[in-house]
Amino acid sequence: MDGLQRRPSGIFVVRLVVPQRLRHIVGKTELVASTGVREPALARVVGAELLAQWRRRLLDLDRLTNNMDLVQVTLGSPVLQEAGFLSLNDAERASGIEAEGLLRKAAEMRLALFYRAINLSGHLVPKNALEEEPDGGVIFPMPNQMPPVAEETRFSGVLRVAKIDTYAVASALLVGDSPEVVAFDVLELPDLFFVPAEVVQLGAALIELSTVQVEKLRVTLAANVSPPQLAEARAAKTAVHTLHSTKASKRVSDAVVAFIKDETTETLSEQRDRIRQDLMLFGDLLGDPQVGQVDRDMLRKYRDDFLPKVPANAHRVLPERPDASMKEKIAAVASSDWPRLSNLGISRRMAVLGRLFTWLVEEGWISINPAKNLASKGAVVDVNYPDRSATTMLAGG
Repeated sequence: MDGLQRRPSGIFVVRLVVPQRLRHIVGKTELVASTGVREPALARVVGAELLAQWRRRLLDLDRLTNNMDLVQVTLGSPVLQEAGFLSLNDAERASGIEAEGLLRKAAEMRLALFYRAINLSGHLVPKNALEEEPDGGVIFPMPNQMPPVAEETRFSGVLRVAKIDTYAVASALLVGDSPEVVAFDVLELPDLFFVPAEVVQLGAALIELSTVQVEKLRVTLAANVSPPQLAEARAAKTAVHTLHSTKASKRVSDAVVAFIKDETTETLSEQRDRIRQDLMLFGDLLGDPQVGQVDRDMLRKYRDDFLPKVPANAHRVLPERPDASMKEKIAAVASSDWPRLSNLGISRRMAVLGRLFTWLVEEGWISINPAKNLASKGAVVDVNYPDRSATTMLAGG
């Protein structure tokens, strides 16, 4: 067997060379372990099992390192810290693991798939009341052929794709299909299936994942990211931002001026001034960084640390000093009960900032939008753009 060698002591060891592309993750050029036995036949059995485990692990790493944002994997997100459910896209953004990688884990039965039902009609059926197929599957009867113990009902809430169907559903989603699901597990009632009156066509947009399970996977992956690999990933993200774009070295204040001139020409003067003020606030509080230097960490800090300290009706703070900076106004009210920005006020400023970075991508200043889906409290706020009556703020990490 390849990889099996006898030591001078007579005990066999098994060895496996780590692929070059994974050595910076594993931290070794090869894996070596003792079989603990001297008999060749037994050593081959033990060695084969060790090799199989290693190869599965390396395959997992190979798949997932091709399907994840290593910087985000190591950072994580606050939304993964609370038990609940996220859409597939939101789970991708929060964890750094691309949707394909998450679906592969579901196909390997390491992640459950969930569907959020709203007043869905069907039957609650005891699992032991259904006929099993020879291959281990279950035969689900038509609605008019349900067993007497089935209870007709309407269900609203989160349902789990039946464990017996998870592999098939995840595999179908991986190739872009929208599989039909005929039964779900009920989270609070593990002995029951919920069988909808009509099959549910479950596209990727309807899939939700458990934050607890996604976070567990992220933590496992983050533990395998070496410091050199993380540094390389950070450098690559910075390079992507600035690639082919000399404008990325310009200051945020310069970008705001260009954006206001190009994007708000049809906006009322008063509204345009308000948008400019909201955007300039970001540069004022964070030192007017270069556009290409702005990343999600900086935007989170602005949203979570700076904006909640901004006084409401800031123009009334230090009225004797009309040229006072926002930092000075924040300091002036720091120890007082002066009201601060509301959640809606924070959301509005994040909304307009998100639109700025969307415009910067569209105009070629940067390649990736660091503000994408990086919002505040789930609010929907009017940012007074022509032909753009509202910007929907999605909860994000």
